Amino acid sequence: MTQPGDQVTIHKCDSSGNEVWRWPATVVRLDPPSLQVEARYNAREVDRFGLSFRTSDRFLETYFADRWYNVFAVYDADTQAFKGWYCNVSRPARLEDGDVYWEDLGLDVIVLPDGTTHVVDQDEFERLDLTETDRAAARGSLEELRHLAQERAGPFAMSV
Repeated sequence: MTQPGDQVTIHKCDSSGNEVWRWPATVVRLDPPSLQVEARYNAREVDRFGLSFRTSDRFLETYFADRWYNVFAVYDADTQAFKGWYCNVSRPARLEDGDVYWEDLGLDVIVLPDGTTHVVDQDEFERLDLTETDRAAARGSLEELRHLAQERAGPFAMSV
């Protein structure tokens, strides 16, 4: 059974369940049905609506086996300053011993430290071949994330 301090592999999958990317992470907290890990950003540097991702930025990633999203808190690699949250609308994560699998459904929510939110990649979501049940769950999760961010509740309750 995975415990805090253990190494795990995060598997990002497309909406069909095919792996598109993987990265190592360290378990920070296990609180079934959720798992929080720490990882370092290792992809192309980008800026999305004021939230920049730079090589080695620290991510605290929270995955849920019972929610249709995950939430990444992003910290600057050099200064450790909090930059904001990046939220992926996804099917509930599969939390296995040593591995986390999640299926990306395209929709993303960016939440900046001042509470400003941006919904991105809606066009990508609309192009996916999803059941109406999955579409409804994804849209419901999008609204839940926006509400939680506005209320500074759930994964957004930390003070910044």
